[in-house]
Amino acid sequence: MGIEMWLARVSAWKLGTTIVVIGITLSLAGLNIVRRAVPHTTLKQHNDVVGFVYAVVGVVYAVVLAFTIVVCWEQYDGAERNVEQEASVVGDLYRDARGFGESDRDANVIQAALVRYVQAVVWDEWATLARGEESEWAKTQYEQIWRAYYDYHPTTAQQLSFFDESLRKLNELGDHRRTRLLDSRSALPAALWTLLIAGGAITIAFTYLYGMESSWMHTLMVASLSGLIAFCLFLLLSLDYPFSGSAALQPYAFQQFIVDK
Repeated sequence: MGIEMWLARVSAWKLGTTIVVIGITLSLAGLNIVRRAVPHTTLKQHNDVVGFVYAVVGVVYAVVLAFTIVVCWEQYDGAERNVEQEASVVGDLYRDARGFGESDRDANVIQAALVRYVQAVVWDEWATLARGEESEWAKTQYEQIWRAYYDYHPTTAQQLSFFDESLRKLNELGDHRRTRLLDSRSALPAALWTLLIAGGAITIAFTYLYGMESSWMHTLMVASLSGLIAFCLFLLLSLDYPFSGSAALQPYAFQQFIVDK
């Protein structure tokens, strides 16, 4: 089972809670081992050096983590805009087809093909996008739209004008569709995930080296930091797959077309 399928089956609060709890539990287990193995009085002698190195490590990791979150959010937002633009192009094509004439049989065929395509996207392809796959039904309906335009032959100046504009928009529809399919399959590289997880572990581990007399204060500090990092990683995981999980994009723009047509 791919990550996309797994995300689609797990609720957000359960996944987020699990990741945060596991992160805090592992970090506190490591802290307990270090405090038992090395007296805090010994560690306290090196607090100045540890503080300096930890500041460098913390800044580097914070920059990498923040940059990755920003990039993932921009990609997620871009995928959402692309979906809205695709639905908007379909709406434009539907309205332009009316310019061929209300009684034009071929124009009605074009409009019907557009409606069937949107229905296939909403009712079938949105589920396959969660798995990073293309819907054969939607693919077939998309080809039917092109076939309807291939079979149409404008006879008046008005029809020719609307037909030329429709072909331009039909190419835009194809671009938006391909982009949507690519967005459903894109993900952060494994090397970057390794860096984020390992970097978070190292950042947390450095907090073990502080010589603090109060174990409760030390525990609170480590738990807070590990919980924050774990939640950021959960946020990245949610944004990394824009069509899967609780943060998955919804086909509202296509559904609105069905309502408004």
